[in-house]
Amino acid sequence: ILSDILIKELFNQSNNLKEEYDNVKQLLILWYETNEKNRELSVIEKLQQIADVNKQDIATQIIALCSFIDPNIAVKIGDNIYKDQYELINFTNKIKNNKQQYYEWLLKNQSDIKRYTECTNPSIKRIAENLLNDLQHESDRLKVEQEEREIQTFGIALSSIRKGAFIKYGNYPLTADGQKAPIEWLILDFNEKTKEALLISRYGLDCKKYHNAFTDITWEYCDLRKWLNNDFIKSAFSEEEAKKIKVSELKNEDNPEYRTRGGNNTKDRIFCLSINEAEHYFGSDNDRQCKPTAYARKQGVYVNNDCCFWWLRSPGHDQRSASGVDAVGALYLYGNDVYYGHRAVRPALRIICNL
Repeated sequence: ILSDILIKELFNQSNNLKEEYDNVKQLLILWYETNEKNRELSVIEKLQQIADVNKQDIATQIIALCSFIDPNIAVKIGDNIYKDQYELINFTNKIKNNKQQYYEWLLKNQSDIKRYTECTNPSIKRIAENLLNDLQHESDRLKVEQEEREIQTFGIALSSIRKGAFIKYGNYPLTADGQKAPIEWLILDFNEKTKEALLISRYGLDCKKYHNAFTDITWEYCDLRKWLNNDFIKSAFSEEEAKKIKVSELKNEDNPEYRTRGGNNTKDRIFCLSINEAEHYFGSDNDRQCKPTAYARKQGVYVNNDCCFWWLRSPGHDQRSASGVDAVGALYLYGNDVYYGHRAVRPALRIICNL
């Protein structure tokens, strides 16, 4: 009867819960003392410890007390009331067949379930603990699935993207016979706040002229820029992959040694590094050294000691030349004629990692 009174008050969210709880507890203590039931009194002391831990949660105190009074205590989780532990077990076994539904139910009702871990009825306590274990297991599983989705997107998990690491993104001909394979990119920089990564191809991917005519030209108007942002991007990336490539605002500085004009600033999705960027993002000449792919070799890239020269977008000693990086990784500010046909292309781009 005492248990029924408290459970009814609890389920109806009565305003008199605290008063009813105190009354029932005092009646129990009085009855146990009168009948010299020392074992029961020790349990009441344990209930008092529970009450002290959960002073702000009268519902947990009531569940603990009622489970001691009545081993077949009804269980209330969320909006549902289960007449006993067996009805609760049958319900959870049924919805377990739908993992998503089961997880959502556990997540929604975890506070109520946690209350029953304070239950003095060992069976109900064990059920509650098992439900919380299932919730933790499912949360861990979903976390692993999320990490796997990131791995599918970038070749490594987003949490592992850092300066100096390599990732695979897009596909381009890499073999001498033109077979496509995933492109490897070196992460030059990663902005934790904006989740943007600056990438450059690990290898020289192709062999192209800076411009298809021997004339004064700047990056803004050169054919290499047009090729990178049209033919290359369409060939190397799917529509979904291309969506993650950010439009970068590029500053086209003058050549610092020869004062050749760099031209207007541009907005590009794919680009070559400038002199300043090639100096800033690489620590040494060795770091700038680049090997060409078999496909780039087949297209005519000049190779020296297994490494190639690659274009920068900045001008060379005059308007008809463009600077680059030589085979030993040194910055070549004098540059080559824009019409020269044996330099490698090492594309750079910015990826938005949180899309």
